[in-house]
Amino acid sequence: MSIGLLSNLLQFVLRLLGIPIPRFLRASSATYTSLRGPPPIDDPMVAADRLVRQLEEETGAVCVSRVGMSLQQGEIEATGSGPDGSEKRKVLPDFWIGSYKSALEMAKKDIRILCVVLMSEEHQDMQEFRRSVLTDPDLVRVLTDHAIMTWAGDIRDREAYEVAQSLQATTYPFVAFIALQTRGSRSNANSSSSGATRLAVLSRHEGSPLSTTSAPVLQAYIISTLIPRITPLLTRLRNEQRARQAERLLREEQDRAFREAEKKDRERIEKRRAEEQVRLEAEREKRQQAQEASLLVERRDQWRRWARTALVPPESLDGVRIGIRLPDGRRLVRNFNEDSTLEQLYAYVDVQSIPIESPARLHLGSSPPDFIPEWNFRLASTYPRIEIPFVKDARISDVPALQNGANLIAELIRNGISTAEEDTDSEED
Repeated sequence: MSIGLLSNLLQFVLRLLGIPIPRFLRASSATYTSLRGPPPIDDPMVAADRLVRQLEEETGAVCVSRVGMSLQQGEIEATGSGPDGSEKRKVLPDFWIGSYKSALEMAKKDIRILCVVLMSEEHQDMQEFRRSVLTDPDLVRVLTDHAIMTWAGDIRDREAYEVAQSLQATTYPFVAFIALQTRGSRSNANSSSSGATRLAVLSRHEGSPLSTTSAPVLQAYIISTLIPRITPLLTRLRNEQRARQAERLLREEQDRAFREAEKKDRERIEKRRAEEQVRLEAEREKRQQAQEASLLVERRDQWRRWARTALVPPESLDGVRIGIRLPDGRRLVRNFNEDSTLEQLYAYVDVQSIPIESPARLHLGSSPPDFIPEWNFRLASTYPRIEIPFVKDARISDVPALQNGANLIAELIRNGISTAEEDTDSEED
């Protein structure tokens, strides 16, 4: 018979007789377990999930989170039937599916109590513990109501084996409660004085599920000792955490508001810069157009001074007599030689825009290079109205309306429309 089985048998007999189990028997069981060496390495999450499924299959219960039940009074029972005769389903604590390390990190992060349950198949109390303690409705309700995390492990798995060594478990089942404590307050977890905190083991419970690890004993410890002992500290820590979170959220909101205001200021500056750029560009273009217009006027005036003497022919004593009414109301009468061109006729009308008193009339000037005059008027006979279009190099004698002389009117052109056409359109309207 193996040492482990002999030790378990002796512990069982002593429990039946009500005799306290000597510590050397517990130590011998733990020593035997350690002598076997650690179990093979397994993925902690896989091991945790496998253990939970084994518990559900063995006990016929399911974890609270899997059934989605609220643990109000009377909603769960370990055995028995409900008022309507239907059997109410047994439930297990909501075990943490993950590594022991991740459970510690979550307990620290969420400022919660962590209940660690270690089991060993070599101990004959395991079946009773699983079926009577882990599915006890009152114990499950207390764990759930106080948001106590529960992590369970079987020391046949490597991680649970190492946790057992770390927590100095000597017999099984083994239950430990872990929570944050202020450093230096190992003996008084109720202390809520400010200071750095660390996770610490608050209590260890090991042995028979009929005594030290029974559901009533664990429930009584949680309600009467653990919660009153640790709640003030955890409450303070949660309040501090909420205050830090609120401060962080406020800081983030302020940073977000600052970035938003900075973005709006930047957009406003960029908009003003773009508007200023558009304004400057418009002013530059306006100045350029004004300069071009001024240059055009200068070149046209220069061309008119040249055309007045170089292009307009001297008045003939005979020839074709043509009368012209200008847009300003003046009337000109002049005899043109039959060989005179329409360009000379149009130039004669155009140079009339040079004021009589202007010194430009006294200077011949020269034609600006590459300048082609654009006539801002058109000539037409008065009655019947016949337009005399400009044709370069065409002679007056070639135009039927001018061959025997004519009375013409010079019509200004605005946007491609003559003043006569504008008057006609106005009368029609």
